[in-house]
Amino acid sequence: MNLKIIAAFAASTLLMFGGCDAAPKAKPASAAPAAKFDGMALRSGDRVELKFFYAPELNDTQQIMPNGKLSLQLIGDVQAAGKAPGDLAEELKTAYSQHLKYPNVSVIVREMYQRKVYVTGEVIQPGLVDLAGELSPLEAIMNRGGFAMTTAETSSVIVIRHEGDKRVGYKIDLKTAMAGGESANFQLQPQDIVYVPRTAVVNMNNFLEQYVTNMIPQSGFIYTRSTGNSTIGINTAGN
Repeated sequence: MNLKIIAAFAASTLLMFGGCDAAPKAKPASAAPAAKFDGMALRSGDRVELKFFYAPELNDTQQIMPNGKLSLQLIGDVQAAGKAPGDLAEELKTAYSQHLKYPNVSVIVREMYQRKVYVTGEVIQPGLVDLAGELSPLEAIMNRGGFAMTTAETSSVIVIRHEGDKRVGYKIDLKTAMAGGESANFQLQPQDIVYVPRTAVVNMNNFLEQYVTNMIPQSGFIYTRSTGNSTIGINTAGN
């Protein structure tokens, strides 16, 4: 998934969560499933190499299929996703022992697929962050240069993720964490979107600039109203 596609996905998802009153509300961080980092567990899309020490004719390099399986000679389809490479190698050794005298095999990860999260909103450099190990939302944001401190609402950071066939948002208070206090033990998962919204003050300023200031003619105008024998006036020209 390239950066433009992820950016478009992020924009559409953020509109869904924040674009109208009927949008679903983000859940508190405490409602997220317990953090669990699967280390080097294989995933669909990973490319792995199988090396047989005493049967090189069986050597193969494959991408794990969307159903999480590899299609192998002699033994057919084997579940690979969710298993560490070493554990998969042991299972293959057992399976091939019925066909080979010396079924020694190793599983080598050649390419890891989509182990990334996307950071967007009020940060210095929105973009992708590699998820090579445990990573918190604050660490991901700092990886992209940190918050845009004059505009970021650090107490209401949203993490959007896939859970089954739905997108779920979790609200996290990082203002407390940056002040040295405790924050939720929230760990990111592959393809999460970390969104830092703007503060209400910034949003109001943008509204005033777009819908009020920009609608006033550059040369200004004078509004007057008569009150008996006197006149009250407002000059918007700024001089």
